[in-house]
Amino acid sequence: MAVRLDLFSGYVCPNIGGFVTITINTNISASVAQAAMTRNSRELDTAMEKLSTGKKINSAADNASGLAITTRMTSQIQGAAAAISNASDAINMVRIADAALIEIESMLQRMRELTLQAASGTVTATDRIYLDAEYQNMLQGIDQIVENTDYNGIALLNNDVAKADRLITFQIGVNASQTKTYFPGVFVDDGSRSNVGAIYQKAPNILSSTLHTGVSSSYAADNFQAALKAIDGALLTVERQYAENGSFINTITRTVDNLFNTQVNTEAARSRIMDSNYARETSNLARTQIVQQAGMAMIAQANALPKTVMMLLSD
Repeated sequence: MAVRLDLFSGYVCPNIGGFVTITINTNISASVAQAAMTRNSRELDTAMEKLSTGKKINSAADNASGLAITTRMTSQIQGAAAAISNASDAINMVRIADAALIEIESMLQRMRELTLQAASGTVTATDRIYLDAEYQNMLQGIDQIVENTDYNGIALLNNDVAKADRLITFQIGVNASQTKTYFPGVFVDDGSRSNVGAIYQKAPNILSSTLHTGVSSSYAADNFQAALKAIDGALLTVERQYAENGSFINTITRTVDNLFNTQVNTEAARSRIMDSNYARETSNLARTQIVQQAGMAMIAQANALPKTVMMLLSD
């Protein structure tokens, strides 16, 4: 093969018309090798970035649409975590109210027993005074529970009559419309104990309503019947609230389970788009490192190529 020496043409072609062209001013072979190394270095940097961050998408340039999708998924995942926390708080709140109701029911049951016992003709007026004392203590105990039961400053039993239809709204979903309301009941004590639908109404004294004023120590049978009716009404209110609380807790518990499933599946979907495949990226890293070393060797060879001109000039 003939060899043509071109010192200043500025152009090189390995093989044109059977000739090998060698230039000095422009080392095209080195330029080609450098361009290849630049592309390979970029791939090497990308592989190292994905391995060091664990993410396949580190900027919008990596995957613009994928980044947009995973950003929305991240909002859903974090929203689900917040909703799970809200739902758990709602369950705890209702359980506090439920525990208070259990104590109130126990007191009402005892009050009913005392009323039935006092209604019997086998007890004396003095006995009824003792029974009434316990009865009134139970009533005061209910007062205290109603007034003091709250969650984070929110009254659960002692609601204002004017706001008896107030609902407590819990955010238990990732979107604005995904809420759940809870009605804490109409457990009111305005001092008269005569509110319709209240957890207790004014239960007449076991003795005459004038007993404690010292006017009379007699009793009326109607007082016992009125007391039983009031207590039974209060127990019915408690029973209805039991049903409300139980169904609410069961519903929210299932909602929490669904939120966990949603969160896990969304995380899995985001992982497929966002997270690095370490097996693939380690292979890319090894490949680009080998190519990098080979490219550097080729640049060294290309830089050494013009030196062959001296062999021609020495002849």
